[in-house]
Amino acid sequence: MRWYRYGVYAWNSEVGTSFQPEWTRAHHETMEFANGLVELMGVARDFARDKARPRRVCPVVR
Repeated sequence: MRWYRYGVYAWNSEVGTSFQPEWTRAHHETMEFANGLVELMGVARDFARDKARPRRVCPVVR
């Protein structure tokens, strides 16, 4: 409900501080986190540019 009314976007990112993973795993996790941030900005940009009202289509299947 918040996103419709207030334009709030949220992603959950788990970050741990109690361990140090090996480089390969740490690098993959870092890239996944960075990709999520880039995608978050893309979603916000697309929403800001979208001026068309949504259409609802509910086909009846018998």
